[in-house]
Amino acid sequence: MSESVFETVFNEIVSKPDIMSFDEISRSAGRNEPLPDGLSESGIMLFEGLRYLYISYQKGYISKDETLKEKRRLQQAYRDNVFKERLWRHQARRYQMLLKLEPKAHDEGCEHCHRMLNVLSGLEDV
Repeated sequence: MSESVFETVFNEIVSKPDIMSFDEISRSAGRNEPLPDGLSESGIMLFEGLRYLYISYQKGYISKDETLKEKRRLQQAYRDNVFKERLWRHQARRYQMLLKLEPKAHDEGCEHCHRMLNVLSGLEDV
């Protein structure tokens, strides 16, 4: 059985590599290095969260167990947010493609094409 459109899109979104892995960001934050260039918003938030977490541990504000627990939560939040960022970029590219087709579909399309364009553009509800 072939992949569904959803599976194809999902696989495209999750297979793209990040500029830095979680472990690389974690090491950089742990060394209190400057914020690396090229990180996404999720990467920046992760870096800042980990840096704060490591400093809190080093100063004795939180225990090692609390540090590890919070690090796991940051890692999961990072994965979730990276997926959302990629999904948003993917959908934005698809919408740009749709906009290129819109004039011809509007001028030459059937009533179903017009309705679909209105729904996708937010002008009409399903």
